[in-house]
Amino acid sequence: MKFENVLKFNVVPEWTDEYINYAHLKKLIYNIEKQQILGNDNGNDDPSLEENQLDSESIMNIYNFSGPQRRLFVKFVEELDKEALKVDTFYKEKENIASNQLASVELEFDRYIERYDQVLDILEADSDFKNLNTPSTSNLIQNSEISSFHSKRASRSARNSLYLTGSDPEPDSSVLLPKKKKSTRRLRKSVSENLSISENQSEQESSDNDDNPSETVEEHEANLKYRLRQASSRKRILIFKTREIFITLSDIQLFAKLNLTGFNKILKKFQKVTDQKIKSVFTEKVLDKTYCFNSEAKSYSEGLLNKVIDIFAGVSGISIMEAKDELKNLLRDQVVWDRNTVWRDMIKMERNVGAIGVVEGKLNSDSTSKPSSISFWSKELTQITYIIIGIFLFAICLVYNPFTDAVHQRCWALLIFVSFMWATEAIPLHVTAILVPFLVVVLRVMRDPLSDIVLPPPEAAKLIFSSMFGPVIMLLLGGFTLAAALSKHNIAKMAASYILSKVGESQESVLLANLFVATFASMWISNVAAPVLCFSIIQPILRTLPKGHPLAPCLVIGIALASNVGGMASPIASPQNIIAIGIMDPAPSWLQWFIVSIPTCIMCDFGIWFLLLFVYKPSKYPVKLNRTRFIPEKLNSSQWYVLIISALTILLWCLAPNISSIFGDMGVLAVFPIIFLFSISSILTKEDFNNFLWTVVILAMGGTALGKAVQSSGLLKQLSIMITSLIDGMPPYYIMCVFSALVLVVCTFVSHTVGALIILPIVFEVGNKLEGNYSGLLVMASTLMASGAMGLPVSGFPNMNAIMLEDATGSPYLTVSDFFAAGIPSSIVAYFVVITVGYFFMVLASF
Repeated sequence: MKFENVLKFNVVPEWTDEYINYAHLKKLIYNIEKQQILGNDNGNDDPSLEENQLDSESIMNIYNFSGPQRRLFVKFVEELDKEALKVDTFYKEKENIASNQLASVELEFDRYIERYDQVLDILEADSDFKNLNTPSTSNLIQNSEISSFHSKRASRSARNSLYLTGSDPEPDSSVLLPKKKKSTRRLRKSVSENLSISENQSEQESSDNDDNPSETVEEHEANLKYRLRQASSRKRILIFKTREIFITLSDIQLFAKLNLTGFNKILKKFQKVTDQKIKSVFTEKVLDKTYCFNSEAKSYSEGLLNKVIDIFAGVSGISIMEAKDELKNLLRDQVVWDRNTVWRDMIKMERNVGAIGVVEGKLNSDSTSKPSSISFWSKELTQITYIIIGIFLFAICLVYNPFTDAVHQRCWALLIFVSFMWATEAIPLHVTAILVPFLVVVLRVMRDPLSDIVLPPPEAAKLIFSSMFGPVIMLLLGGFTLAAALSKHNIAKMAASYILSKVGESQESVLLANLFVATFASMWISNVAAPVLCFSIIQPILRTLPKGHPLAPCLVIGIALASNVGGMASPIASPQNIIAIGIMDPAPSWLQWFIVSIPTCIMCDFGIWFLLLFVYKPSKYPVKLNRTRFIPEKLNSSQWYVLIISALTILLWCLAPNISSIFGDMGVLAVFPIIFLFSISSILTKEDFNNFLWTVVILAMGGTALGKAVQSSGLLKQLSIMITSLIDGMPPYYIMCVFSALVLVVCTFVSHTVGALIILPIVFEVGNKLEGNYSGLLVMASTLMASGAMGLPVSGFPNMNAIMLEDATGSPYLTVSDFFAAGIPSSIVAYFVVITVGYFFMVLASF
């Protein structure tokens, strides 16, 4: 969550205008950034700077400003000074008001204790009154207000005495005892008259009663009841006032804290954008000397809060800790800033899509009438049409029998129906995936692996559901966990920013560097997440480019294409890689994968770079680029912890074949990062776990179930025999080229993950039938090619993210034509790299 949102959610509504104007200061920074790129200094035209020439020169000397934009820097510092003065003035005003209110409440509390405490002492001290059985007195005691005071007083008398005297638990006799003795005798007089106590005692008590010697028991009870009601009313008023003062003082403290955070963040942003290091000087010269931000103000406000808590505890008759807890419950919940994981950012983007649309205005058109509904229903109608076609295909496959075995026929109908629903997205992909186990059980396509007999539904249900959660799913969750930790704790962004800060200012070098950074990021946080990170890093460049400059779409589509390429780079870089590892037998080691993927990715990135420079020709429009600035920051303990756990996890995955006798599978090793990163709430939380891409997990589970059904039914073996007969006599290299081309075409139009789920099991079985067993080679090439299919906006997550990216005016950087011009040729480049460079290293790595 950005600080602007934190400020918006945490401000006291009535004080909104008194907080730091963070948005205005940020706008000034971006204006300075733009002027730096253009080489202008609009500050020279500011008349206020001419009038305060002496002050401006002084500021320049203090902060060592130089260069053509120094006057703009001065203007920014002056705005900071104004904001600091505004915040401090308001803080002092509110603190003074709260202090005066508290002083008034303290006086009221003293009067409350002095006037009513003796009456309450009578109720708890007079055993005769407590044991009185006359109806009128019993009614008095049972009165809700009196009994409430009486019971509370019993639990708090010692505490109030301590509060009044400071240290001695017994009341000061010179202050309380005379009054208490007199009041007690007065109450005892009324009691003794009803109980016929000795005449001498009555006469003595009567002589001591100076107020009203002829007062009856009823009158005395009425008087006492009146006094207690007054005490109750005064108590409620005091409680209300102390609560209000506590809330005000807490809001004042939060006001200072939020504003100090705002100043620190805006100073850090100024340094990052302009490379002017003013934070330490401004903190020393201004913030440390501003009253509301120093320790004196904090100590004073804490002292006021402690007084409020003491008064509240004294009035309520509870302990200090209980009073503090009760008062804290009155405060508003604060919105705490917490860095997002990249998965949460993706969910936010997904929720933004389709929420509000902008349509071209038409004369005399009604925005709420038929055009909108027609558009809505046309989309729904398309989905319904696809569903009907899918059901029709399903029925045809059940009736028309290309296989001799009835189980094969039913499984073929299942495969065609699910593949069609996934390809058309007639219903969401994960919904279709959930439908798979239902159809598998109902169609009875599962066979017993030993007897080859069709399993009854109860046994089939157990088998299909047990197959859905396997090592592949755990590996997927382990990859998501590493991506979440590396992004949330800013490690991935710091690494990417550091690399880009070392790049020159030429458009060609900036483009190439961003391609490699996107590929490298995809390697570790997956190609699903890497584009989100990389698009945020290039915002300073996109923000300062002239409108319509070709480098903007070139960078955006370049990052998308390079992220797709990065999907080849490691086993956890994309879901299709994890699916491939689950299919291959034996599964390749991480070292084998890197031997093939790293050279292939490097060559693909270079090929895409040359292609983009040829298509967009950004160098024809020279422009000064805003370089990415890296501000060195010392890694904190959480970041070191994440780095160590991530490194150990990857090391264990690389050593998986050598330690399989202990851990069995890479999926078991995936438990390691999940436990160690989620067990500490400061690293990853329950919310981070909830924000995983569970739709992708469900999709992978559905694909696993479909693969298990096709294999168990025997259909997979039958299809592999048919395909093998068609390619009989072809060299393995040609077969690899054919399957790679097939995957390229299919995955261009459907999701990479879906394409892999459908095709890879068949490819593996065909390779298994070939002499020499080339299943590993064919599956590896097909998997790499699935990531290399990037010709359309729907071809993979990176392309979908790129097509949604917009500039400050709401205009998209890319259109479908950009993918036709650059995406399809890049897919062809990737194809030739995979079947040449990739093939060479696959043979070298013994696939």
